[in-house]
Amino acid sequence: MFKSIRNLVSSLKERFFSEPLKLFDAVVLIVMAGLGLGMEISNVLGRHPSPEATIHLTLAVLALMGLHFCIERFSVMNRMERRTAFLDLAGVKPIPKAIQCEIEELMKFRHALRKLESQTQQTNEEFGDIAVGILKEHTRQLRGLSEGRLNVPREWKIISYQKLMNHYKDRFDAVSEDDLNYWASPASDAEEYLEIAEGSYRQHHTQLTRIFVLNLTDLKLKPSSIIRVLRRQEQAGIGWAVAIREVLPYEVKHREIPLDFVLHNGNKAVSLSRKRDRRYETIFATDNAEGLRLYQQTYKDIIPACWLVNQRYIDNYMGALPDRARDENDIKQLAQERNKKLDGLTEIETPDGVFMLVVTKPEETAAKVKKLVKIADDYFRPTRRKVTYPAVLRKVS
Repeated sequence: MFKSIRNLVSSLKERFFSEPLKLFDAVVLIVMAGLGLGMEISNVLGRHPSPEATIHLTLAVLALMGLHFCIERFSVMNRMERRTAFLDLAGVKPIPKAIQCEIEELMKFRHALRKLESQTQQTNEEFGDIAVGILKEHTRQLRGLSEGRLNVPREWKIISYQKLMNHYKDRFDAVSEDDLNYWASPASDAEEYLEIAEGSYRQHHTQLTRIFVLNLTDLKLKPSSIIRVLRRQEQAGIGWAVAIREVLPYEVKHREIPLDFVLHNGNKAVSLSRKRDRRYETIFATDNAEGLRLYQQTYKDIIPACWLVNQRYIDNYMGALPDRARDENDIKQLAQERNKKLDGLTEIETPDGVFMLVVTKPEETAAKVKKLVKIADDYFRPTRRKVTYPAVLRKVS
């Protein structure tokens, strides 16, 4: 309370009295100089003032000098208070001994690096450029970690992913949008991800789920790639689901959340692939888990758009929901509305009516994917706009 009052008074003094005081102090000094100079000129010209006048002038000069020192002391104290407030704000005062030693060690290494940069300036200038780039990257990561975020280049993505899987062993729930080519390409690092996920599944029994959000074009033109990707996901112990992007709710498609994220242990952390700046960011739940609630909500809202799933997904997906009882009812209601639109196209294969097609054995994957393609084609055919040509063109043809 007292510190807040003191800071308020300091800010008011800084705002309203700093500049006027400096101006007034300058005026005082000018007056002092003028009086002293006037007395000296009078002596030179032989115009000696009376003893009484000399006493008054001397007292006036002393008074002005005292006023000057008071103003100077006030200004110095004000600057010291501002510096102390800055140190309190920066948290520099109560530094533990261990951190002090760490800072001293870092400063020693930084000084040694600067010396080495200077020595190699003429012979190996590239070394300095590389060192500065690495230091900037680590500084950026340190700044992010102080805010509960880990932001690394895409080249470090695998390392970051491995550390996250080593620490968050209970659940891994992912959403992947329009990246079928990535998962199907042998040239990508997708296989490394799957090996890490499979290792966590085998060693720690981690519950793994992944929703693939596919557009209709990929669904119709690349069924063989879809089958191959889903079989590999199954082999890695992942419960997978296929959602059709065109049937996602409007609010899901237009949220400021990319449909390419991973929830770790439900609400402990979320990882995002920042495609724009080619970085991989993880946001940790530090103060509370409310900051990640929107990602859980997005995962939940995608589920009714999942028309094809495997049995492992059905067994595991409930653990990713923030409020299991309420969210399960919401999903069932949305699925019932969806099923009405699909009436006559297919039979719903789950007793609760949530999922339309279920792969219970890996051998069924190919047949179910082909069935999904047919259902989607039949579902969207009535909505296609029929082109009607003018009568003149019909006659010409």
